[in-house]
Amino acid sequence: MAKIMQYAIQDKKRFVGLSILWIDVLLLGLIVRLPGISFRSLDYIFYFQSWYNRIVDDGFASFQWSHLPYNVTYLYLLLLASILLPNISYLVAVKAISIILISR
Repeated sequence: MAKIMQYAIQDKKRFVGLSILWIDVLLLGLIVRLPGISFRSLDYIFYFQSWYNRIVDDGFASFQWSHLPYNVTYLYLLLLASILLPNISYLVAVKAISIILISR
């Protein structure tokens, strides 16, 4: 019984240690990316801006538009961002999704 408790305590310590490491890596990723959040790349100017505008304007109906080359999951995340974050700039909404997905 004592060995089982010892393994449980070790597993809990390992879990806490990995959680703290994961949070540190996430924060480091955010710190590195935040200075460039207002940078408008050519990808954003020529593609993402028009896609996000269409998603904001048309909602679910925008998914019928065949010129959205990204997978459906990413497009649903863009739609979710447009619904949950209506008052932030489109650039920040698009980049926030990428930052969260890359930092995980």
